[in-house]
Amino acid sequence: MTEAQPMEHRHHAPSLARALFGPATVPAPATPQHGRSRRRGRPAAVVREFYRDPVAWTGFGVCTLVLTYAGGAVMFWFHAIYLGEGGPAISPWMHWGLDSSAGFVGLSPAIALILPVAARVAGRRTDRAGPGAGLVPAGWFALAGGVLLALVTAPAPLLHDRYLARGTWLASRITELWGNGRPVLPEAPEEESVAGEMVTQVLAGIPTYVVLLWVALLAIRLAITLHRRWR
Repeated sequence: MTEAQPMEHRHHAPSLARALFGPATVPAPATPQHGRSRRRGRPAAVVREFYRDPVAWTGFGVCTLVLTYAGGAVMFWFHAIYLGEGGPAISPWMHWGLDSSAGFVGLSPAIALILPVAARVAGRRTDRAGPGAGLVPAGWFALAGGVLLALVTAPAPLLHDRYLARGTWLASRITELWGNGRPVLPEAPEEESVAGEMVTQVLAGIPTYVVLLWVALLAIRLAITLHRRWR
């Protein structure tokens, strides 16, 4: 009984991950749970403690899929269609899938770090959580995480042009196997400076990732709430 009791307490104790993804499942303490010492407030410690809770991995998986595939769809439209940068002679669906899958692989480590850091930053924006709201305000979390991710993706257009764009080895092999002979847009889009491409990416990424992160978080919270009610 003596040994089992602490384990049960730890299981039900509030955590940063649960305050973010499942706020209705934990009580809201008057002061932030993770602000008791400078050492525990360091980014590395915040990340470690965040992923000790299994719900963090579920939230990470959902957020990563939404940010890379839904975000990839927005970025595909923005770059290939709106800016007229074009693409290989493959189906637009395949183009989106290729770019988004590359984003999933390349951005997963960054998203894994951004989620707990953004949750920690957003948690400091309020001293007291409202009823059922948990510790982490969804809006502030989405804003912090979306801006951080947009900054991380600043060099994405340069990497895309180097490894995935029309004329690269990978794009040529995919076009040979599944090409349809119809490039997305004209062959010679207007050239833009490196700095200009990075700034454009960040400016497009901020609203895209802020909105998608907010939607993903609300969907996760709703799913957890419904699961607990049905259980």
